[in-house]
Amino acid sequence: MSDLSLLPVTQVAHRVGLSRATIYRQVAAKTFPAPIKVGDRSLWVSREIDAWIERAISEFRKAVKLGSMGTTAGANDIIEQLQTEGLWLFDMGYPEAGKVMLDALDEIERLRNEVAALKRRR
Repeated sequence: MSDLSLLPVTQVAHRVGLSRATIYRQVAAKTFPAPIKVGDRSLWVSREIDAWIERAISEFRKAVKLGSMGTTAGANDIIEQLQTEGLWLFDMGYPEAGKVMLDALDEIERLRNEVAALKRRR
């Protein structure tokens, strides 16, 4: 977890790999941390962003685990979204965020292969 700091929306967008518009939509939907007002600026608490990232990773891994055990619809939706958004992030000039998403695809493939090998051993 990073040190406590306040982040402008551009830094938040870069860290989480979402557009500014998506961040504000999710704030309105109460699915993303709300900013605090400092003067006329909206700034996000870094620890709240870190916690959101950790929850997103945890939820993703739970969905992949469920998908690997037979219910693949949720995992397949996530895979498709990661591919689309990961490539979009690369195209839009956010290679670090795109790489995180594409690395997640590699992890999914590794987990699927591991599950397949376990099933073959039975």
